[in-house]
Amino acid sequence: MDELGVDSLPIALVSSLIVLSIVLGLVTSGLITVRPMISCSSIDGQLSALANDCKALLMESSRDLSDPASPPGACIKISLCLPADTEYVAFGADPMADNVFEGAIYYKVHGEKKVLVVDKLAMFREGVEDSTTVVPSKSHKAIIGGGHYELTLEYECDRAFGQKYIVVY
Repeated sequence: MDELGVDSLPIALVSSLIVLSIVLGLVTSGLITVRPMISCSSIDGQLSALANDCKALLMESSRDLSDPASPPGACIKISLCLPADTEYVAFGADPMADNVFEGAIYYKVHGEKKVLVVDKLAMFREGVEDSTTVVPSKSHKAIIGGGHYELTLEYECDRAFGQKYIVVY
């Protein structure tokens, strides 16, 4: 009986398993490296589209805050699906800094802070319900963490003081 190949089969099996584990290790490390880039790309696209929607909203009619009989202003409903490593998305103020530019969207994902300027004259404000309408408050809306969020943005203005608001609720 020929027993020359008996030793080569276990060696081939072990070497194949070693090569397979090396390939799986490389794939895993590659996915760990790519994940933050995918998260950043996802949120960049969503918030860039939101900033464009806000710019378009400012071109439409607004609700006049000084006139109680004023019809509602232009309004959009948005849905954000933020990745798990999103630290925050803030409208009008950076919650982690003292600087405030009220016409910008601030966000931080996977340790990287970014700012999208929507309008230099408009101000983002959190909406507060006032009987039958939503009016701007003195605070800014901030979303902490990832997940699925439904937001409504309405364009309102105070013609007496010449201020434009994008109210987020």
